[in-house]
Amino acid sequence: MNTAPSAPDHSLKLVFQTMPQTVNIGPDGLLPLGWTLAMLDRAGAVLPRGHFGLPVQLVHMASIRVHARPQLGDLVTFRARLLDTSRHTAQVEVQAATAPLGHGAYEKVLHAILDYEPHPTNALPGPDTRTRGVKQTGERTG
Repeated sequence: MNTAPSAPDHSLKLVFQTMPQTVNIGPDGLLPLGWTLAMLDRAGAVLPRGHFGLPVQLVHMASIRVHARPQLGDLVTFRARLLDTSRHTAQVEVQAATAPLGHGAYEKVLHAILDYEPHPTNALPGPDTRTRGVKQTGERTG
């Protein structure tokens, strides 16, 4: 049985590229999986955000398969496609592939199916509009 990662699927839309920097490397000299997952979420949100026209939030990881970990100096390319959409959710397939800088041969390192929902537009910290017109004591101001 061949366990080598398959070649990246170029039928998916290019949504994001990045390169791990020295500051991203953990104390063990490896790129933490958390960095890769954070980049996966960032790339996965691109198409659902376009679908909804709003910021989105990851609500479910239907599947994820890590074939390899990106290395320092690799160009990490994320490609995606919408699999299913509705008014309230969007499911997206995301694939990450790496290539050493200056080399054209990509190797698939990650594949995932992610579900996103629109994020409330007023989710950023700020004044709570529900308390407008109410004094600190709880009395109505008029």
